[in-house]
Amino acid sequence: MIKTDRRMRMMSVAVAIGAFVMSGAGSLAFAQQETESQRKNRLALQMKEQQGSPEARLVGFLNLANKGDLEGGRLAQERGESMEVKSYGRQMEQEHMLMLEESESAAKRLGVLPAMTPETQPLIQDHEKSMERLKASSGKEFDRQYLAHEIEMHKRVLETAGSLAKQTQDPQLTKMVAGARPMLQAHLKAAQRLLAEQQ
Repeated sequence: MIKTDRRMRMMSVAVAIGAFVMSGAGSLAFAQQETESQRKNRLALQMKEQQGSPEARLVGFLNLANKGDLEGGRLAQERGESMEVKSYGRQMEQEHMLMLEESESAAKRLGVLPAMTPETQPLIQDHEKSMERLKASSGKEFDRQYLAHEIEMHKRVLETAGSLAKQTQDPQLTKMVAGARPMLQAHLKAAQRLLAEQQ
């Protein structure tokens, strides 16, 4: 009888310990779930902050500018009247492709997605309007419109990229923009010279 009581008490203690351990494990699992949830929220917040970062804004602007010049350069090779304009279009395609690759690799290195920002919106709208006009024109009129578009776009890119580069904290990105500046200025001067020759 005494042995049975002792067994019953030991079983009760074992059940109680088991329940305590189980409830502790449950609490631990719940705590880990909260931590995982908090981690996801923190990562989402970091991603949001990165997208609004000067680096993401600059890379986003550069990517769009380079893609626009690639499209324009290809169109100039197809529809340009003069060999000079066709040659300029080929140069724009080749050199802006290199710049695009450079800005995309900078985005990967920094771990940011190129952001769509207030700086990119007017660039997109003006580029789309210009492409519509250019696709509807031909001959010398195409050449004049294309070169005028290139002049405006390169002026805007030089100004905006310079302004955005001053806000970035990444020295390599700043160096990349500074290195591209002479090439962009050469593109601008070449377009201005060719347009003057069209008059």
